[in-house]
Amino acid sequence: MSEHPTAIPKGSWVLVTAANGHTGSHIVFELLKRDFKVRGTVRDLESSQWLLEDDFVSKYAERGHIELVVADTTKPHDFDRAVQGVAAVIHVAVIGDLVPDPNVAIPATIESALSVCRAAAKEPSVKRFVFTSSFWAAAFPVPGVGDTITNLDTWNDAAVQAAWAPPPYESDRIMPVYFAAKVEAEKAVWKFVKDEKLPWVVNSVSPCVILGDLRDDKHLRSVPPQLIEQLYLGNLEKLQTPAMYYSHVTDVAIIHVAAAIDPEVHGRRIQVLAASFTWNDCLDILRSAYPNRNFVDNFVSGDPKLIYNIENDIALDLLQKWAGRGWISLEASVTEVVDYLINTKRLGDE
Repeated sequence: MSEHPTAIPKGSWVLVTAANGHTGSHIVFELLKRDFKVRGTVRDLESSQWLLEDDFVSKYAERGHIELVVADTTKPHDFDRAVQGVAAVIHVAVIGDLVPDPNVAIPATIESALSVCRAAAKEPSVKRFVFTSSFWAAAFPVPGVGDTITNLDTWNDAAVQAAWAPPPYESDRIMPVYFAAKVEAEKAVWKFVKDEKLPWVVNSVSPCVILGDLRDDKHLRSVPPQLIEQLYLGNLEKLQTPAMYYSHVTDVAIIHVAAAIDPEVHGRRIQVLAASFTWNDCLDILRSAYPNRNFVDNFVSGDPKLIYNIENDIALDLLQKWAGRGWISLEASVTEVVDYLINTKRLGDE
């Protein structure tokens, strides 16, 4: 691993919210690898103990290089102590339950983002702030559309409009409301930092579909692994999006870390998009990896591809700089999810 100058000193404490989650836990791994100390926030210490006992993490826990603290973004001032003495904040956490009512979900998501910002603004040690957003905060993935995703001016206004359509607020409204909430939360973070004239360097990191390397059952709460499970089982009802961008969770984590420590990266919305894929691509992978099982026929018509132009696209450059390689493959990203489900007896391999 190449040595590069870092914006915060090695050995600094970095706060990672939702440190026990799918993305958060991998951010923890990558920070520890690079000699940073980690304070991770979780909602419950007991159910997060697996992270401290992880084969890789345990040696750092013994040295006092990682600690977990309870903090809840829905409780005022709950992060005031968590941010004390940290040089950087990587805010991954989102509100727990998805609800279809925009009057509930959107303000709660904004407050979840700003509660950590307010706490960090009172802590003079904070120099860098990274916010986990989503490609869906910039656009719905529509095949064949060559629009440019600009750094700070492209937002998924269609999701916001759909979210605020008149009631009833039923289950089919959950995802538009979720995407609209991501839009408004990320906008709120950028606005807060500008209005408060904070001396931070701020970056956001925006993956589309995160797959690969599940470490704990709670990681199955993320939607993408659930969709892979449904595809494996042949349940197609929820698999309606013809094409999306994938990224492996390790790559997403490395780019989060780069956004926090790379002195050349500032004021960026980093789109983390390894490649466009379809469910047909995933089915081809499943047939090859699990030849003893019969899968449904390919069902996505044609060969839809996403061709968005990303302004100042730096994700791959950061991955090459900080990991010395390119993207992890879609094949690994899919099969790691399925292997976890098989190994934990949630799926059969025949």
